[in-house]
Amino acid sequence: MNVKTRRWPLLLAFAIGFVASILAFPPVTWLTDRVGSVTGQRLNISAVQGNLWSGNGQLVLFDGDRSRAIPGRLQWQVNPTAWLKGGQPLLTVQHDSLAEAVSLTRTAQGFMLSGSQLQFPANWLEATGTPWNTLRPAGAIRLNWGSFIVGQPFAVTLRWQDAQSALSVVKPLGNYEVRVDFAQNGAMAARLNTLAGDLKLEGQASWNAATGFAFTGFASASPSQEAALTGLLSQMGRLENNRYRLGS
Repeated sequence: MNVKTRRWPLLLAFAIGFVASILAFPPVTWLTDRVGSVTGQRLNISAVQGNLWSGNGQLVLFDGDRSRAIPGRLQWQVNPTAWLKGGQPLLTVQHDSLAEAVSLTRTAQGFMLSGSQLQFPANWLEATGTPWNTLRPAGAIRLNWGSFIVGQPFAVTLRWQDAQSALSVVKPLGNYEVRVDFAQNGAMAARLNTLAGDLKLEGQASWNAATGFAFTGFASASPSQEAALTGLLSQMGRLENNRYRLGS
């Protein structure tokens, strides 16, 4: 057996070991690059530790001009064997802002995403750009959803408690709720309501593949705070019949 012939088993063993190591500990850049690509680089994961199957990292929001690191670490656990067994979480994600870990599980009905509550300070929204970097919001935002089968109808409720803005001396402005309903065909319908407060917000939004996105919303002030809220309202939209059309 010549030298070249003896090298083949070594090269084959090296190749098998290399592929096995990639499968056992795939580079986490596969995940981070995908997150950045899907979100248009608005959301990224930095300071990553671990690998694709089990790891953690820092969430970073980017508004086009500057980045904001989200406090806490995002942790994930991927269980590839759950594709075969079923009934076990394929993916589990945890973060300090989540009340409970969120998991994706294969069931007889389809893939089920577990319910949870996401809570974060409203000033995080500044990192998403316009209009939040102008309004400079404060208060607490809570996003709630129940468990649902992916591809089936489900609903998400967002509440903004003790809402505030640096553009207004009225603090708090109020409490607000947005309920978003997703249909099986991917269509979306949302409604904005004021739960309490001197700044009154109302609106409706919808999206479907045929007509795209549509939104109609208005803001107004209670009579006792009209003068104090005029500056903020003028930043939110155009005056129409004693109300301000949001986003116009």
